[in-house]
Amino acid sequence: MEHFENINRTALVVSHKKPFLDWIKTVDPTTPMIDEKHDSKTVYLFPSDGDGGDWERHLKKHFKEIFEQELGAWFTDPAMWPKDRSWKVFTDWLDFEFQSMVYDTLDDSIEKE
Repeated sequence: MEHFENINRTALVVSHKKPFLDWIKTVDPTTPMIDEKHDSKTVYLFPSDGDGGDWERHLKKHFKEIFEQELGAWFTDPAMWPKDRSWKVFTDWLDFEFQSMVYDTLDDSIEKE
């Protein structure tokens, strides 16, 4: 049996809540939408330290960049983004969960774009 290598990262899985989807419809009602139940998810890699408290601290340190990455994936003009991009709005608009076990199923190295 082949075993995959556990990489030294924790995965943060982010999905859009209804307020995020409503914002998309408000900015451009003609945007093809996926419904809330079939929303695509984004994965961000975090340090793997085994302590959930550290993951939360890392998230709070980087939530603005993550929020802007999610907004920018839909509309690249920051003028279209909500003015309030606080922690509260982030948690109201985005659902997130941490996954501590991340495995690499490939033998070749990871390339960054």
